[in-house]
Amino acid sequence: MNIFLLGNGFDLKYNLPTSYSNFIHTVNFLKDNYNSSVDTIGQVFGNEALQVQDSAIKVSYEKYKCVYDAIPLSQEVMLDLVDKA
Repeated sequence: MNIFLLGNGFDLKYNLPTSYSNFIHTVNFLKDNYNSSVDTIGQVFGNEALQVQDSAIKVSYEKYKCVYDAIPLSQEVMLDLVDKA
């Protein structure tokens, strides 16, 4: 999988889990714990096992829980990430 990341720091200032390490932790978590009943980003970021592994995700989830819980997660996209990881 090829990944190109570009940022200006705005996302990190507001505690958004958008660093490369946050991405890798999330993809590895999904790979190891994929569950087709996961419908939102909040169900991923709110998982205690992922939060223990990545404290930035925990902080961000606590701050933006209502937003993350409302963002749908496409099963097709999640399967694509898991298959390529």
